[in-house]
Amino acid sequence: MDLNLLNTFVTVIESGSMTQAAVRLKQPISRVSRAIARLEKELGLHLVLRTTRSFQVTAAGRRLFREVQPMMRQIVDLSRSIKSESEELVGLVRMTAPEDFGQFIMAPIVAELGVIHPGLQLEMNFTDEFVDLVRTETDIGIRGGKLKDSTLKAKYLGKSVFRFVAAPSYVDKYGYPKRPQDLIQHRCIYSPLGSMSQRTEWIVTNGQREERIQFVASWKVNHKRVALDLAKAGLGITMLPVPLVKNYIEEKELVPILPTWTLPPAPIHLVYPPRQITAAKVRVVSAFLEKKLKPLLMD
Repeated sequence: MDLNLLNTFVTVIESGSMTQAAVRLKQPISRVSRAIARLEKELGLHLVLRTTRSFQVTAAGRRLFREVQPMMRQIVDLSRSIKSESEELVGLVRMTAPEDFGQFIMAPIVAELGVIHPGLQLEMNFTDEFVDLVRTETDIGIRGGKLKDSTLKAKYLGKSVFRFVAAPSYVDKYGYPKRPQDLIQHRCIYSPLGSMSQRTEWIVTNGQREERIQFVASWKVNHKRVALDLAKAGLGITMLPVPLVKNYIEEKELVPILPTWTLPPAPIHLVYPPRQITAAKVRVVSAFLEKKLKPLLMD
């Protein structure tokens, strides 16, 4: 049985006329009348006896109203409750991002979000492994590089930029490299740039040409935070994302090295599964991440 037809019937009886029911339902009176006629045809019963001036509810109509009205009210109340819960931003939101990006850039933003919306449960999976958003029921993802899954909804946030940095004490002792190939003669701190990066090399560009730098790393670590700490200690030159080193450069704990050379910038997208309806909590979290992340990335 069509719930829309039942809802129209209940509204007509509650309102006392089809005209008032049409006002409540925000529908033409002709549509309300057709709905009652369709319901009567489905049941094979007369529910309402209509005249030009009034209508009378039949015994079958009164019985149907008694049985159906409580159920319809429960459905309406449940719908309002679910909508209200969504608007109050309570419940679980699952997110994923590349490991270093998540730890150093997203984590402080998500912490701020948790303070603003304490009703949210925020589950974060920071990994360089591919995460299938649909299969894992993940609501929001941050993806770097060219998007491989065209079925995802995506918002472009900007481009990631990596820079060479070193401590002033290192520069005082070993000097500045003047060109990329000079790094071969320097003490380098290497951290892999993604799960597929295995070799100790940097491929850099100045916007006009590209150079491949192959070197023997003095230090090879698997986390950007460790590379940052080693660089701050004056132990070598490393390449790190700009948002991670920006404050240290401003505070003179690090200095830029070869400032016109960087990794080829990679696009960063905020992605989510192709759902017909996106929950309010997911929309708000997505908008918050977009607002906070865009200023940290290059246009």
